[in-house]
Amino acid sequence: SSGINAEYGVHKNGVQVLGTFITEWDHGANSCLAMFESVQSSILFAKKLAEIAHTYNFDGWLINIENVLTADGVENIQVFLQYLTQEMKESNPHSSVIWYDAVTN
Repeated sequence: SSGINAEYGVHKNGVQVLGTFITEWDHGANSCLAMFESVQSSILFAKKLAEIAHTYNFDGWLINIENVLTADGVENIQVFLQYLTQEMKESNPHSSVIWYDAVTN
C-alpha cells in the first residue's frame, strides 16, 4: 500500500509519524464523558492509543479536544496524557505526545 511505503519513507528521512485524535462538538463531548469519566477509563484509553501507535508504527499522537469537558474530565485528561506519554516513551524513547488545548469550557 502507498500509505505504508510513505510511512517508511518519512521514517527513513527522520520524520516522525503522528496519529491524530480529535473530538469536537456534542458528539465529541459525549465521547469524552466516557473516555475521561474516571482515572481507570483514562488509563485504558491511553493504553489503547499506545497499542494503535505500536501496531501502525506511529511515533506519537496529536491529541486535540475541541469540546466541553466536565471538571472530572479536565483532571482525568491530565492522567491520560501523562500515561500515554509514558507508554509511548517505553516503546519509543523519541516519541511525542502533543496536546492541542481547545477545550471549550
